[in-house]
Amino acid sequence: MHRHELVDGKLLQMDKRYGDLKQKQKEKISIWLDEEMKAYYLKNGELPVKRKDYYEVLDNLYQRIQQADIWIPKHEIIKHYSKRYNRIIKRFESNIEKVGEL
Repeated sequence: MHRHELVDGKLLQMDKRYGDLKQKQKEKISIWLDEEMKAYYLKNGELPVKRKDYYEVLDNLYQRIQQADIWIPKHEIIKHYSKRYNRIIKRFESNIEKVGEL
């Protein structure tokens, strides 16, 4: 059974998981994550190797998700992308010379 609440006139599923998002929403979020990682790299000259720095990237990502009016609890985004932290960092490291093109 899903838990719903009325928030700002919208009925929201409070226990929504990342897997419950539509494929197009997941694709947008993935693109935004790449953009936030690139912005972090260009600003700091390095990838977010410390978890706290990676959480800064995820905070910026979540702000974009909210601005797009996509409802998903923040902890779900953090959980989903924290599991993939090493894979994401390795992908960016292997493409570091292309970061300006991403």
